[in-house]
Amino acid sequence: MTSKSGPGWNLAPPLGLYRLKNYVEKDNIHCDILDYDIDADNTYLQRAGQGYYDVIGMSVSHINMVDDLDVILRFHHAASQSTKRPIIIAGGQAATLNYQQWLSSGLIDVIFLGFAEEALLGFCRNLLNSGNTGDFSPAAESVEGVVFTNKEGIMVHKPSPILTKDAFRKLSFSNIIDADLPYERYWEKVNAEKIDGISHTGFIFETVRLYTTSHCPRKCGFCSSQSFLSDSQGRQTPIIMLSAGEVFELVLKHIDKYGARGFLFSDDNFLAGNKEGLERVNTFCNLVIEAKQSGRISEGVKFFCQSRVADYIKNGDVRWDLMKTMKRAGFDNTGLGIESFSPRLLKFPSINKVGVTVEDYKMVLNAMLETGIVPIIFIIVGIPESTEEELVETMYTAVDYIRRGADVSVTPRLRANPGSPICKRGEYKLSYKHWKNPDNGNELAIEDYFIPQNNNIAGIIDEIHLCADKEIQRIKIEKGLTKSIVPKLLLGLATFIATAKLIKRRDVADDFTKIVNEMLGPSVAGSNDDGR
Repeated sequence: MTSKSGPGWNLAPPLGLYRLKNYVEKDNIHCDILDYDIDADNTYLQRAGQGYYDVIGMSVSHINMVDDLDVILRFHHAASQSTKRPIIIAGGQAATLNYQQWLSSGLIDVIFLGFAEEALLGFCRNLLNSGNTGDFSPAAESVEGVVFTNKEGIMVHKPSPILTKDAFRKLSFSNIIDADLPYERYWEKVNAEKIDGISHTGFIFETVRLYTTSHCPRKCGFCSSQSFLSDSQGRQTPIIMLSAGEVFELVLKHIDKYGARGFLFSDDNFLAGNKEGLERVNTFCNLVIEAKQSGRISEGVKFFCQSRVADYIKNGDVRWDLMKTMKRAGFDNTGLGIESFSPRLLKFPSINKVGVTVEDYKMVLNAMLETGIVPIIFIIVGIPESTEEELVETMYTAVDYIRRGADVSVTPRLRANPGSPICKRGEYKLSYKHWKNPDNGNELAIEDYFIPQNNNIAGIIDEIHLCADKEIQRIKIEKGLTKSIVPKLLLGLATFIATAKLIKRRDVADDFTKIVNEMLGPSVAGSNDDGR
C-alpha cells in the first residue's frame, strides 16, 4: 500500500509498487495494491482480518510518518482477528534512510532497502518454501537488502547488493515494458477533478511516469534522494541510466499500449548532469523528432522532466542547441530546483547550490522562456537562514517569471528528510512531530522541519499551509471553481499570498492577488461548470 501523504497535483499510479507487483507475480506470487489516492481500504482491512495476506507492506513517507504509522496499526488490529499473523514490511526512500526509527515503532518486522524487487521476491520465495509461521527471521536471513530485529533482539542489517547496469535495466526497463498499470483509472479521476486553465504548462491527463536514472549526482543540502542508493548498499556508485534507445522504446510501448500522450520523467535529474546524460537526451530527442516526422508518434505527444540549471550551461553560456532540440522533440516544460533567488542563501549548507549563481539562474530561465520551454521554478519559503527581505525578493522574482510564462512549485517549510546532508550535520534547530503507540505507550519524536532563524518567519511558519489552504478556498469560491485537484501554480501563488499576509506585507499580498485575478478569468470558472 501507498503512504497516505496524498497525491497533490500529480496523480499517477505508484510506479514503485507496481514494479514490485509485476516482479513477484512473474513468480506466481499474488500481490494486491492499495493506493490511498484512489482506493478505500475497507476491503483490504477485511481481507487482513480473514487471514488472506501473508505479507502486508507499505511504501512509507517521512513527511507523513504519523498517518502512515496509524494506518499500519489499523492493519495490525485487523490482522489480530485472524489466526494467521501477517509479516509487516516497509520500503521506499523513507524506510531506507530512517530504518531504525521505523523499526522502533514496534509495528514493522522487516525494512527493505533500496531497489527492493529482488529482495522481496527472495523473501517471498523463502516464505513459500518454509511456510508462514509468523517467524520472519528465517525468510529474511538469507536475503540481501533488509533490516530486521531477530529473536534475540539484535538488529540485523544486510546491505543491498551493488547496483549494476544489467540489474538496473532489468528493473527499470524489462520489468516495466511488460507491466500492466491501471492508468485509465487515474486519467479518469484527473480529467474529472483537476482545475483547468491555471498554469502555463499545457496539462495532458493521459500522462505516464518513467524512471530512467539511478540517482542524482547533485549534493543539495536539503535533499535525501542522493543518499537512497548509497545508504542502501553501503557505498557510492556511479550514475546508471537507461540508454536513449531504451527510453524511446518505453515511450513507444506506453503510446501503443495505453494511449499515452504525455511522459513525465520522474528522475531527480533526467539530464543526469554529465556528458553521457547530455548525449543521451540529445539522442533521445532526435529519435522522437524523427518518429514525429514519420508519423510514428503524434506531434501532440509531450515530455516533461526535472533538470538542473547547470545542465544548460557550458563555458558560461547557454546550451542553446540542447534547449532547441528538446523543444523540437516536445519537452514543453522542465522543473528546476531554484529554491531561492538570494545569492547569499545559495551558499549555506541548508541549500548548497554548488557551481551556480543567481545570474546563472536568470540566464537559463530567460533562455528557456525565449525557446518556448516553460520552467517550473521550485521555491522553498522557510529556508533557515532567510531574512524577510530575501524571502520577499525571491517571491517577487518568481512572480515576475510567472508573468512571463513560468510556473512555480512552492514548499512552505524546509523539511527534515533523513539522509539529507543538512540532517546529517546536526547543527540546525528542528521542529518535531510526535506519535504514540496506543497499544504499548511507546512514543516517537519525528524530525519534521528546520526552524527559521528569523523570529518573524519562525513565528508564522506553521501557519503558512493553513493560510494558503484558506486562500485556495477563497479563490475557488470567488471564481466558481468546483474541482478538487489544484494546479501547482495556483498552490504556489496561494502560498506566496499567505506568506506575505502573515509577515504583515499586505502590499506584497495584494500584488500577488492581482496576478491570480489576471490568470483566472470567466472562462476558467466556465470550464468547471460545464464538466470539462
